[in-house]
Amino acid sequence: MAVGNQGDALVELGHADEAVKLFEKAASMEKNDLTTPMYLMKAGIIHQQASNWSAAAKAFNRIATEFPASTEANTARKYAGHAKHWADSPFAIAMATAEHNLSNYDPTSVPGGAGLHSPLW
Repeated sequence: MAVGNQGDALVELGHADEAVKLFEKAASMEKNDLTTPMYLMKAGIIHQQASNWSAAAKAFNRIATEFPASTEANTARKYAGHAKHWADSPFAIAMATAEHNLSNYDPTSVPGGAGLHSPLW
């Protein structure tokens, strides 16, 4: 549980990308009906918040199939359907592409780009 607790701390600090790795590690360390679905749910939710729909669906489906009697199973089935819908959605793919392009955009590298002295309109 120490690894999962470290993941919780990283989420609180705003380091979700690092936290999800620890939740996935914690889920795979010792398979049991209590902590494994709990950590998979946390990983799935973080993937979902990051629009990483296929990884979210994978985590949720794993809970639903491997731990059907867990307290997380019903919620996981619902979330898995939602994540699968978005993973297959052309809109979600377009949004992910646009987010990627915007995060790598440097307006100063384009002639007439929005530098300190250039108008934005």
